[in-house]
Amino acid sequence: MKSKKLKISAAYYYLGLAIGLIKRDQVIDWADDCLEKYEVPYELIELSLSQEKGLDEILSLLKLIYNKFELRTPLFIILYEIRLKYLKNEITKDQMFSYISSLLIQGSAIGDDEETLKLLDIIEDRYYLASQGIYGNEEEVIESTLEELRIFETAYNDFSELLKEE
Repeated sequence: MKSKKLKISAAYYYLGLAIGLIKRDQVIDWADDCLEKYEVPYELIELSLSQEKGLDEILSLLKLIYNKFELRTPLFIILYEIRLKYLKNEITKDQMFSYISSLLIQGSAIGDDEETLKLLDIIEDRYYLASQGIYGNEEEVIESTLEELRIFETAYNDFSELLKEE
């Protein structure tokens, strides 16, 4: 498996698992699949055997695999995936905004992408104000959020293509 693909995938699973969008079984299935198909680092073998390990241990293993690789691209992928899941009615509006809020909390891990962090902060604030009846219309906030998340489509499509290549 190409190093870049492995690092992007590990970072994607790290962020997804950290915010609750991706489940532990999905991460372990990914690790198992990699073991069957590719020559992989030891941490991926350990990850494959992590069914009984805690969330923090699994996240630590994923972090060792992506090892200081920037999280910007995986963040974009996750944001677009959140958009798609909402549009497919796989998650509720509250879940969508909860995931966005969780990604904002993960901000320190994301690095120096201030522009995206600012966008997430604005989205979170707008939704809070609208949902509390303080300012704005909830439906308009949802629509504008979906439109704003559309900018991450290219990263999502590129990731999907990268996964198909091998």
